[in-house]
Amino acid sequence: MARRIAGLIVCLLLPMLPAFAGAPNAHDAHDCVEGQVDLRIAACTRLLGTGKIDRANLAAVHFDRANAYREKGAADLAISDYGAAIALRPDLAQAFKNRGLLFRAQGKLDRAAADLDAAIRLSPNDRDALLDRGAIRDALHDYPGAIADFDAVIRMAPEDVKALLDRGIARGEAREFESALLDFRTASRLAPDAPEGFSGTCWISAVSGIAPERAVTQCDRAVALKPGEAAVLGYRALLWLRLGDYDAAIADYDRAVEKEPNDATLLFGRGVAKLRIGNPTGANEDLQAAEEIDPRIAQTYAGYGVAP
Repeated sequence: MARRIAGLIVCLLLPMLPAFAGAPNAHDAHDCVEGQVDLRIAACTRLLGTGKIDRANLAAVHFDRANAYREKGAADLAISDYGAAIALRPDLAQAFKNRGLLFRAQGKLDRAAADLDAAIRLSPNDRDALLDRGAIRDALHDYPGAIADFDAVIRMAPEDVKALLDRGIARGEAREFESALLDFRTASRLAPDAPEGFSGTCWISAVSGIAPERAVTQCDRAVALKPGEAAVLGYRALLWLRLGDYDAAIADYDRAVEKEPNDATLLFGRGVAKLRIGNPTGANEDLQAAEEIDPRIAQTYAGYGVAP
């Protein structure tokens, strides 16, 4: 299940002293913080070139220029400026946090995790930072660490739907299925018009085989809220497969494969369903195609307790 991690861009520029009149123009201190992104970058750059900024304000100008570079999409320049700000002010939690999110976007997950560790040491009650680190830990397959971060958020905000959903995902990946179901059901109750809690329940019941009959309505609700979503159709198809309704399974797999024709999970599941209705030719085509895409797909399904 996909997740989106977004960071805040926070202005830390400190009040400027009268001596700051030595800047190239009187508006640079203001323009470094607010306005169009290229204007901010130019103003911050001029401020840095004056040589007349004290250490604390120098860190703030680097931070604000980093934010502008980040907004512009110049990730490496932003990372460099965040690093300069951190070197001058190692207590800037937001600089660690923003840099960590840029590292994550670049796929440098270990460096991202280290920066989020630093941000949380400095600001232990930052719920967004905990959610971000939890997502990074989950991507690193550190499920206990991810769950611990989401636990911390939920202790502070028991009805935080995102934290419940993210913890449900991590618990599902850790095969803590009963606990994952509890998280997804709670999220569905708190956000009944959002598909994620329902699709999470559908996913867990499909892969674990827990209460499949009860989960059908959850799957139907997820499909209704997000029609045509291949993953959700695939979860419901696997549930139908477990319940022995092979025609319904094939119908859902067909719709999902139309959206994602190279998804090994969908092809393998459809192949199993075709075998069960007595269509070995079609089944073998799907099973072989799935195994060419993912040679371990049969083991994945075996983990679900499903085999051809």
